Amino acid sequence: MNVAPDLSGDEAQGYALSGEIVFDTVQCLMDALRPHLERSGSGSDSGAVPVDLAGVTRLDSTAVALMLHWRREAAERGRKLVLRRPPASFKHILQACQLDSLFTVVDDSAPGEIVNT
Repeated sequence: MNVAPDLSGDEAQGYALSGEIVFDTVQCLMDALRPHLERSGSGSDSGAVPVDLAGVTRLDSTAVALMLHWRREAAERGRKLVLRRPPASFKHILQACQLDSLFTVVDDSAPGEIVNT
């Protein structure tokens, strides 16, 4: 049984993604960030759009497609997607696909540590 994914949060606090990001659930999230991007303009000085992935319970390679899609939507609006606390399995997928250099990843296991940009 898949746990439906959810995107919650706001511009001031950032966004949190939770649930399962797999083939059967990813489609409902493809356009979930767009209204937030269109509504908020650029709420932070840096134009960063932080998305916390700590609540993701299961994912597959379709999560990479989702993050690439969100990255493009943010960039089209002059913003930068920042991934916070991604699961180790997600970081491994990014590395295996040689996509890790496309994302800014903040790993809160060491406060403020930016893994890559």
